Amino acid sequence: MAIPVLERYLSEAQVDYRLTPHSVAFTAMEIAQRAHVPGDAFAKTVLVKVDGKLVMLVMPATRAVDFAGLTQALHCQRLELAMEYEFESLFAECELGAEPPLGQLFGLPVYLDAELTRYPRISFNAGTLREVMEMDSQDFLRLVEPHILHQGFVPGRQALLHQHPRSGPLPH
Repeated sequence: MAIPVLERYLSEAQVDYRLTPHSVAFTAMEIAQRAHVPGDAFAKTVLVKVDGKLVMLVMPATRAVDFAGLTQALHCQRLELAMEYEFESLFAECELGAEPPLGQLFGLPVYLDAELTRYPRISFNAGTLREVMEMDSQDFLRLVEPHILHQGFVPGRQALLHQHPRSGPLPH
């Protein structure tokens, strides 16, 4: 079962969603694999501090933060990864590491990697490490109203494992 605050919020907003249980996993790519969701369409959250203010980054599981590029995109002086103790009280109903990407529900602005907007449906943690929520991307964008960024994110380590340094992506 997804966290109650999330289910209430989506019910009140009249947003359809699907919950998929899976065995416990901790990384976004592991969760996507266990829930049988493409990593490119699985939204992971990363909490950072932008000039001291906590914000939520949302990107595909296959991507990572490019701190130099994101600092430039956000026109900030200081960008740093938030420590768990700095945000855990905001997500009291969630299991640590399973924060859903609906930042407004927790009082946080959301910065979204534009790559995630390419998919008609997205999936994400439902507040637990055992369940994934899937919804229409347009519903997600309407609810969250994120700041969409076209820079500041790069292929993650897993994606880079499938690239040749000179010739690019390798066939699967």
